[in-house]
Amino acid sequence: MELTSRPFRSLDQQIDILREKGMLIDNEDYAKNVLGKIGHVGRFNQQKNQQFLINLITKLDSKYHLLLIGSGMNYHKLRAKVSKDPQLNKRIFFTGPVEDTAGWLNAMDIFLLPSLYEGQPYTLIEATATGLNAIVSDSISRENDIANNIIFETIIQNKNWIEVIRKQDFNKDRGDLSSKYINVLRMVGFDTIENAKILLNFYKQKLLKL
Repeated sequence: MELTSRPFRSLDQQIDILREKGMLIDNEDYAKNVLGKIGHVGRFNQQKNQQFLINLITKLDSKYHLLLIGSGMNYHKLRAKVSKDPQLNKRIFFTGPVEDTAGWLNAMDIFLLPSLYEGQPYTLIEATATGLNAIVSDSISRENDIANNIIFETIIQNKNWIEVIRKQDFNKDRGDLSSKYINVLRMVGFDTIENAKILLNFYKQKLLKL
């Protein structure tokens, strides 16, 4: 099939920024009363490397909790493994499949993504919109650090991850951070509402030329 050469406009992967800001999980007591919630969103498979996070939480003080959002081929295997350890089982929460991750992201204190490889992770942009700082694998492109809120670390060992987590100030006002990060995301085109306006105007101009 021959492709004709014609001008086109590409839009970056987008999120509904208004949806990400300010949503809370149903269990508000959990969100308010537990400080030190390490969070992750992703399919349970080898690429996403959730086992790294489970190993990591065992090296951290008992005040830290791990939220694992999502499902996948390794979900039941990892959940069964955690359930065999009563102390660990109290500190790791599996949600299973969820329709909307925004509320869970708002419940987290920091976002972790120890993937073996990634392109441009959609969940990382979502996490940024909710005001989260993140620690991610150094296999992920630095181009994803749009709001200067991401720390890149090796997954060969977890020592640096532990040190970074312990230094985090979880008492910061997430509302202020969310507003700051959202403005940055908007400036580079990660806003479905603004991009919808751009597309609408683009096609209006095309119709006027017919």
